[in-house]
Amino acid sequence: MNAFCCFRNIFQSSLSLGLCAVVLPCVVSRSAWGQVWQPTSAPTRDWTGVAASADATKLVAIAYGGGIYTSTDSGATWTQRASTQNWQAVASAADGVKLVAVTYGGQIYTSTNSGVDWTPRATARNWGTVASSADGVRLVAGVSSGQVYTSGDSGVTWTPHETTRLWNGVGSSADGSRLVAAVGNAQIYISANFGTNWTPRGSSSAWLGAASSANGSNLVAAAFNVLGTGGQLATSTNAGLTWNVFGTNLNWWTVGACADGTKLIAGIYGGQLYLSTNSGANWAPSGPTNRWTSVACSTDGAKFIAASDFSTGIGKIFVYPPLVPAPPSLAVSQTSSNTAVVSWPSAFTNWNLQQSTNLAHTNWDIPPENANDDGTNIFIVVDPSVGERFFRLSTPQ
Repeated sequence: MNAFCCFRNIFQSSLSLGLCAVVLPCVVSRSAWGQVWQPTSAPTRDWTGVAASADATKLVAIAYGGGIYTSTDSGATWTQRASTQNWQAVASAADGVKLVAVTYGGQIYTSTNSGVDWTPRATARNWGTVASSADGVRLVAGVSSGQVYTSGDSGVTWTPHETTRLWNGVGSSADGSRLVAAVGNAQIYISANFGTNWTPRGSSSAWLGAASSANGSNLVAAAFNVLGTGGQLATSTNAGLTWNVFGTNLNWWTVGACADGTKLIAGIYGGQLYLSTNSGANWAPSGPTNRWTSVACSTDGAKFIAASDFSTGIGKIFVYPPLVPAPPSLAVSQTSSNTAVVSWPSAFTNWNLQQSTNLAHTNWDIPPENANDDGTNIFIVVDPSVGERFFRLSTPQ
């Protein structure tokens, strides 16, 4: 790994017993960004759904037997919004303002202010899946052992279609006209008229997840492995007319697609995440082994989000590539006893204080003073009479 320094600022504090010069650099070491999935600060939950705005800045996540959480900084921080329910699936408009979430054994809920407030819609059913158009106006939701429903007014009213099936996963084109549905113990179903009519395609399997490109041409579906049969990913580049199969006999659970459909993501329940950069022609494993339940990505395919449950998994929300946090600031202050306090925020426990007596030197040492933590800052107390010293914070991550 390569390390580099970036000097943030240099400041001096004149003390009665000498001069203490403090230097604040940021030392960063990292591997290739494409190889690291970072767990976010979201709490440990049985996460069942995650969705993102077009740029993946605004995120929404739901937990079964938990609440709804939102983030406005790509997952760096999270805020709990709605109360505890059996949340099953969630979808977001491109701007991240209009959201829709469904509950198993409950209602459909919509938000028009990025998840701050939620309004119950439709009749209580075993809702299992939901998808949204880019503007959040046209929605599609499926019921487990029920029908598939569509809305043309952002979820205010809903219209049932088709017959009773295991509607496990749905995906939508950007305008909501082309839809794809993963149906358990049946085929993949396609609609080209906003969900009014549906046509079965592909082979019969235990289909669980489905996703669509913005134009509805590139599709991906995931099937669970049941008694040694099925368990595959299926991709289509012609709006579902024909399908190609990858990775049989695996417990595929969730899939996502970027806007043009070239970059895809899929998750195994009890396995790894897989990424494709060529519309599913090839797939590469990525990330840790986990019970992946939901994935999402930015429209350009530059950012990915993945969630896992807590039953025997990690129960965390991950992002890829990793977030780049702002570096901590070093501070120096004079005490009444003519000593100096060099400090930085307690939250940055993975940063280490180093010192040098000459900036021209490349060697930095650990200060001999004991580090203390008062819960707000980590600090050392320095005697300026020792002579001029320079300090910096460094991190191996």
